[in-house]
Amino acid sequence: MEVIFLTFAIEDNNTPSGMIKLDATNYSLWKLMVVYCKDFYEPIMRDKVPTGVTEEEWRVLNRKIVGMIRLHIDHNIFHHVTNDKVTFELWQKLESI
Repeated sequence: MEVIFLTFAIEDNNTPSGMIKLDATNYSLWKLMVVYCKDFYEPIMRDKVPTGVTEEEWRVLNRKIVGMIRLHIDHNIFHHVTNDKVTFELWQKLESI
């Protein structure tokens, strides 16, 4: 399933890709843009390796998604997740903030 991103004009809070950066005011919109992005749903919603996926594939996918999420977080929030390496744990932290 391909996801099409719409460009939102929210002052200077856009990334070069057109996706908005997460800040203290826009989590619900930002979440929708990230959660259903290609193959990102599984690692965000699961803390265990699903059937049919190797440990190495899961590790690489987590690293890719953590990097993508960090690219789209405002600098005021970034410090909360700098040490997180597992997508599920990073996402739980973002939800709690």
